[in-house]
Amino acid sequence: MADTKISLMPAAATLDGTEIVPLVQAGANVQTTISSFNSFARGYGSIYVAGGSTVQTTSGTANTYTQVTSFTTNGVAAGGVTPVAASDKITLATGVYSITFSATFTATNNHTFLLRCFNSTAGTEFVNTVSKNHSQSTDPHQVGFCAIITTVTTSDVIVQIACTDTSQPFTITDANFIATQLG
Repeated sequence: MADTKISLMPAAATLDGTEIVPLVQAGANVQTTISSFNSFARGYGSIYVAGGSTVQTTSGTANTYTQVTSFTTNGVAAGGVTPVAASDKITLATGVYSITFSATFTATNNHTFLLRCFNSTAGTEFVNTVSKNHSQSTDPHQVGFCAIITTVTTSDVIVQIACTDTSQPFTITDANFIATQLG
């Protein structure tokens, strides 16, 4: 089969990662396995809640963040991104990610809520992810952020919320928290 065109070869069975593929590296012919390509795969994952109704309260101190604990379901995931809805977090491998959070929430009238993405492993905020919403009524409100973040080690990322006043109740009814690896 050394002289057979690739297009004339039989189809492969289900791949298990141990298959050998040829490559050219630094001008020399080399071989590797399909599983070695995993380090180049781009990861993605999400957690979400749909139709939720769990009431949560912000910290008792103004402008002090607390973790949003409304997520109920893991979305699809691959490539070093691990959604953990039970802990309201997404675990990310080292890399650069696009982070998106969007939510519908209800709260008491006339309060300002701040949301952000936080690296709970490193104990640091991603300053480019802060979002604000002022509740003008008890009707549902929309809030969200989208940003590019970098993790330098495997990290748990979470969504946090604060109120500019003291402790305030809020209910997130629908939300998506998504991480997509860019590099």
